[in-house]
Amino acid sequence: MRVEVGSTHRERGFTLLELMITVAILGILAATAITSFTRYQWRTKRSEAYANLESIRKVQLSYATEFGSFIQSDASPAGTPNGNKRNWKGTGTGRFSTMAVGLGFELVGWVPEGATFFDYEVTAAADTGNGPSFMAAAFGDVDDDGFISAFLYAYPDNANAVPDCSICGGLVPHSGPPLDFTTSQPIYNTVAPVFPPGADDF
Repeated sequence: MRVEVGSTHRERGFTLLELMITVAILGILAATAITSFTRYQWRTKRSEAYANLESIRKVQLSYATEFGSFIQSDASPAGTPNGNKRNWKGTGTGRFSTMAVGLGFELVGWVPEGATFFDYEVTAAADTGNGPSFMAAAFGDVDDDGFISAFLYAYPDNANAVPDCSICGGLVPHSGPPLDFTTSQPIYNTVAPVFPPGADDF
């Protein structure tokens, strides 16, 4: 029987340098993934504004079909927009702060499904010969950095006129409907973002 003594074969492990490089690469990947995920969360929160403004459009058009005019609605839930959701109605015992629904929204029968990140408002103009018009706005600060994001929906009259958004003073750099960023032409009948100086553009 033959026995090998003093074999020179050894199991090779990782060196300290290899482990440090691996940890550094994992850290870079994690930082990139967290940043991307955070921006994705903000975009998801922002989609609330698109969905609710589209819903407001539908109830306003339905109301106008029956009564011939649009309803102006105060900013709701009002207060200072921040990164937290806020209820429109409630007892104040829930998870989110409680705000009263703005005058006007209850007339058209619209309340959002659950708490919202954005405030909503409708500025309406009566029919002066060209038909009624309205401007719906959503504004909020979903990442709570102090800069407001604003979204508008402009429904013009037959002369392409819309009322100025009453909450837009100081929020957007112009009055009237949102403008296309490349052509500076007004955007009607579509929810569009407006970016005030310093506003969130994610």
